[in-house]
Amino acid sequence: MEKKDGTRLVVDTKWDTRVSLETSHEFNCSDDQWKTLFYRTIAHNFKFYPSFCLINTSFFLAHGNIISLFDIIKKTWIKHFIVEEKVLKVFRNEKNDHIYNLGAYLDNGRIKLIDSEDTTNPDSWEMTLSKYGTKGELISFSSDMEHYRMLYIITNDEGTINLYGFTRETLYIFNTLVHDLRAETIVVPFFSPAERTEFILYNKEPGDVRIYTHYWENNAEGALTFYLTLKKHYQIDVPSDIKGTVHASMSTDTENFLFLVDETNFYKLNVKTKEVKTYPD
Repeated sequence: MEKKDGTRLVVDTKWDTRVSLETSHEFNCSDDQWKTLFYRTIAHNFKFYPSFCLINTSFFLAHGNIISLFDIIKKTWIKHFIVEEKVLKVFRNEKNDHIYNLGAYLDNGRIKLIDSEDTTNPDSWEMTLSKYGTKGELISFSSDMEHYRMLYIITNDEGTINLYGFTRETLYIFNTLVHDLRAETIVVPFFSPAERTEFILYNKEPGDVRIYTHYWENNAEGALTFYLTLKKHYQIDVPSDIKGTVHASMSTDTENFLFLVDETNFYKLNVKTKEVKTYPD
């Protein structure tokens, strides 16, 4: 906070400390830094632009029930797509190997597609008809940020927990292929050197971390088939060591360690000892 004389104060909100001006201390920063903190606080609480996505030179920005398209080369707005509900996320959707269109996940569970035959031309994008939709109340969703091959969605449909996956204009339900889906399960993007796409299902209370992989491969009859399998299952010895909401994970050696990231900390999980080391801030 800023006093009338221009002095800026910080009030710590630790559980074992009385919160009052008497326990505050002076905070030194420039005017530009103070403005940044002020607007960052507003942005944290008011999500004016909840999602964005870049495909070639086309930049898509979601705000309310509108998806706006910006040409980053010409530096001009090209067009605006209006949908029936609030847009929660825009994402790259893989149509075929390394060929993408734009997907939009709406507040009503519907998935809209914006497509183009020439993604190098921002003027050519158009909304297409789509029949995809999830059922139930949204719990968690995330997209594959490494290979852009899948949007993952977890919902609670009147007590039934569903895990959906959307890719190549197909909506899958993975319930029978994964383990211990709960109302608290969250899906976490996973970055690794693996060629195949991987993601994590994380149950915080029991401390379960499961890495799944999915891929397309020809089956015995020669038909291209989608597969999803469990690759690793880790247990965190003290689940409460993870303080916040995990939103990213990574590893270059899944036989020995795994990093989890929440709003403020990095956590290194030793997968053999099940112990977590915290790297704050």
